[in-house]
Amino acid sequence: MGAMLFRARPSRLKAVIFSLLLLGIISCSASAGAAPDETLRVTAVGKDAATAEINARVAAVRNVLHEAASADFLRNRNDQIRRELLLKSGDYTTSVRVVKSGEENGLVSIEAVVGVNREGIRQKIRELERGAADEAAGSKSRKNTMAAVIISSFTAFFVLVVLLSRRSKRKARLAALQSASSRDAVTETVVPVQRNTGLSRNVPVRCGGCGALNRMQAGMDGECEFCGSPLSAPWPAESGNA
Repeated sequence: MGAMLFRARPSRLKAVIFSLLLLGIISCSASAGAAPDETLRVTAVGKDAATAEINARVAAVRNVLHEAASADFLRNRNDQIRRELLLKSGDYTTSVRVVKSGEENGLVSIEAVVGVNREGIRQKIRELERGAADEAAGSKSRKNTMAAVIISSFTAFFVLVVLLSRRSKRKARLAALQSASSRDAVTETVVPVQRNTGLSRNVPVRCGGCGALNRMQAGMDGECEFCGSPLSAPWPAESGNA
């Protein structure tokens, strides 16, 4: 039994040594792949030591921003940078080592060495720049779309006005033609005129009652001047009128 244990111990020891070597290799690879942090010496103030250290982290991140980005970009993206980087300065700094401290006007003033993740800050700046480029492209696309909509609306309005104008002109021409046709019809209408043959002449009419001779206007009815009997004056013949 003891011999078996003795033989098993070297195998177990080899396994442990192999595991430790493997972990060491993995750790070295991870350390080599990770970007090393850099340090910056900054000064900051605060109402107390903790606030001063936070402000030191912010100052270190701000220094890297001024080195890695243009002034125009920082000015145009001030709110976004403040929200994404300065207020999250703890995510981009690793340590704060106070070198010198003091108090002035009720505030704590410190000089500190801050470990900064420069590569992380630069990566965030690149993301913000890509976002700014995408936003600019989207803004340009929206402007182009708006311009196209305005041009299309103006074109449609212009076409509508032209169509309405042509329709109005056609209606006016049609009304003028109808009015001219009506005038021509009235002009060409022949009004029949009755021939007045002997209308102003008196013709002799003999009364059938008393036999007296009366003179009456042709074509008129009347009474006998002597006995009152009804009389009717006939129209004279055409030959007699000629």
